[in-house]
Amino acid sequence: MQDQQQQEVYKGFWSGHTEDDYSDPHILDGDSRKGLNILVLGCGTGSDCWHLTSEHYVCGMDISESGIAIARAHGIDATLTSVTEPFPYPDASFDIVVAKDILEHILDPLSVMKEVKRVLRPQGNLVTLIPNQFYWHFRLRYLFGNNLVWKTFLHDQTETYEEWNYIHVRFFTWRGVQRFLKVAGFQITKFYFDFGTLEHYFVPDYYERMYRRLWAAGEKKSKRGLLVCYVMYPLWRILNFLFPKRLRNRVVALAPGLLTAGFYLRCTPVQEPN
Repeated sequence: MQDQQQQEVYKGFWSGHTEDDYSDPHILDGDSRKGLNILVLGCGTGSDCWHLTSEHYVCGMDISESGIAIARAHGIDATLTSVTEPFPYPDASFDIVVAKDILEHILDPLSVMKEVKRVLRPQGNLVTLIPNQFYWHFRLRYLFGNNLVWKTFLHDQTETYEEWNYIHVRFFTWRGVQRFLKVAGFQITKFYFDFGTLEHYFVPDYYERMYRRLWAAGEKKSKRGLLVCYVMYPLWRILNFLFPKRLRNRVVALAPGLLTAGFYLRCTPVQEPN
């Protein structure tokens, strides 16, 4: 383990976690094949892959004991280990490797990508999400003297971190991400772009479903939940009607370094000449 801080933060991170099925459609991206081998790095609870375990073999790696326990309970063959160690899998054994919100936590992300390429089959896919700490909202924050630790309507990192113990240790621009993937031996084949945090970090469909499930289980309705379900979710549906996601994707692709909060990408390994 290269950074003890990461291990201490995530060891019990998911204790008492409300189990919600995120069901990320980008992992398969319409692939109708059955029996795929899927590896998830830094899987946590693996909630974005629970829906895949009935038809595919899904395994994961994570340093969080609490996350691993939940992942295993949902059919993921999860291993308690750091992604900074050599992967405990043979060469060319996976059709898909998922690395979302993980590379920014690693001191040497290139070494991890070498392992990803090793275990990925030649025609396999890497699905990765890397935060963009330099999109327009953050640039304004920096302009007025704020640091990297951020706070939004649904997330407040300032409750846990200071600028001297922030868990992100690597920061990528759009140009830097492209260069990094090229050096690591991957080519980008698809972009999942949306404005700001809409593509992954704040998906109204997910939070609306989560709050309604909690209310059905007897939890008291919070002001935040009411705002999400009765204000933000209806506005989200109107946005999708007036400004469809496919169009938003094209607009954001014109300047992703400014317009999106995360680079959500699908990549394939570049085959080296014999």
